[in-house]
Amino acid sequence: MDFLDPKKQRSHRTRIVIGYFLIAIAVALAARLVTLTIRGFSYDEKTGQVIQNGLVFVDSQPGSARLFLDGQRDGQTSSRLVIAEGNHSIKLERDGYRAWQSSFTLLGGSIERLVYPILVPDQLSPKAVATYSAVPKLISQSPNYKRLVVQQVGSASRFDLYDLSVKKVIASAIELPAGVITKKSGTNSWQPIEWSADDNQLLLQHSYPGGTEFIVLNVAKPASSQNISKLFSASKPTKLRLNAGKVDKVLFVDKKGQLDQGAVSSKTTSVLASKVLDYQPMLDGSVALIAQNDSKITPSELRLIVGSRTYDLRGFAKSPSYQLAAYGGGGHVLVAAGLPAQHLVYVYKDPQVALKDSRVAAVAPISALKLSAKTAGYLSFSPNGRLVALQAGSRLSVYNFQDDKLANYDIKLPVTTTQKAFWLDSNHLGISTANKFSIFDFDGQNRQYLFPVANGTESWLDNKSHTLFSLAPTSAKLKHTTLQSTSLLAPADQ
Repeated sequence: MDFLDPKKQRSHRTRIVIGYFLIAIAVALAARLVTLTIRGFSYDEKTGQVIQNGLVFVDSQPGSARLFLDGQRDGQTSSRLVIAEGNHSIKLERDGYRAWQSSFTLLGGSIERLVYPILVPDQLSPKAVATYSAVPKLISQSPNYKRLVVQQVGSASRFDLYDLSVKKVIASAIELPAGVITKKSGTNSWQPIEWSADDNQLLLQHSYPGGTEFIVLNVAKPASSQNISKLFSASKPTKLRLNAGKVDKVLFVDKKGQLDQGAVSSKTTSVLASKVLDYQPMLDGSVALIAQNDSKITPSELRLIVGSRTYDLRGFAKSPSYQLAAYGGGGHVLVAAGLPAQHLVYVYKDPQVALKDSRVAAVAPISALKLSAKTAGYLSFSPNGRLVALQAGSRLSVYNFQDDKLANYDIKLPVTTTQKAFWLDSNHLGISTANKFSIFDFDGQNRQYLFPVANGTESWLDNKSHTLFSLAPTSAKLKHTTLQSTSLLAPADQ
């Protein structure tokens, strides 16, 4: 009767304790393994090391492109890849299209979103949409990519409106009502300022001999177009912008250097700031501005108006001009500002959050755009505010707010100091140099020449990124220019 033997009882209890201990160790190891797996770690059988993975999302336009990860076939777009941290390359291929590829560094536990590739067809065939006797002086596209306004050549008040969302794109003529603009003989010029948030109205600056005025062109109801400068003529408005993308309230710098908010319906104004040198309104109603102050060391200051509060962000030296861009939307306020002579732009994200605390005297920028160039450069946000770019000649510095990454690169094209890269959409830039139009990703990769264009002109994507509109180059033989459309879909996909 072994169960009555004390020695055997002790031995039995010892085996039970050891068994429970081993089970506890196994459970702990399993829990640890599950935790590491959830956090993106895995075991490398070749090296015997535990490594951390990252997540990569890959998509393309058009879809179902063959996907190669580090040279090996790995499915097709759209895909979700879990791969080890480190340096990687992805290549996309689809019959009838040029290959797209990207090299990137993936950090453990991070996410890389390569969801923006546009595959360009091997063969591009531009088709004529309309013919103009010369290159139009004004062309502007609405933020939703559906409308294109083109000033008729030789006219100060007539425009062509194109609906880019339909299959057959044709022009609809629109005209400003009589008496809206000031007409004087001599040189008249137009400059697009911004579209309203509803994509129905376009704010224009009209310059004529002896003056400048701001006009709202209502493309949906041209008869409702109006001269904003005449409504506030007593204030002599300059640098007029829409407030939060709406035409019923505008912002402008008055004759005293004050930033005024004007109510269009009542023709009344209220002062938001004084001694304003430059400003940039945002769609959420916030305003970034640079104003004079009393400091001899930093006689100008970058400020931010959010709601009823004004925040001081940074002092600047005296300068004849400033670089200022801002974006407010999606719950964030983004500001970029600098001095052209320094080729340095400071980037801020939601500075007002920290400055709401009275104990916080200053907030540091989250990044800086720096270019070693002799020209001042151009500063702009992408349409969705995810990126901000500083360009001087062929060099660009781009900050990615979403991924907290900075890209500095040279597109290696013969870009003059006056030629500006422009956003085709929220992820791609385009530029026209030497009558050639090229596109490239926001990080400088996949630069591709597409087709000849009128030198220095922009090109415009439709709302589906299926068609690209551009102006064909003129020549000594051809005394006209053509608005053309080019499908970005191969014949098999059209």
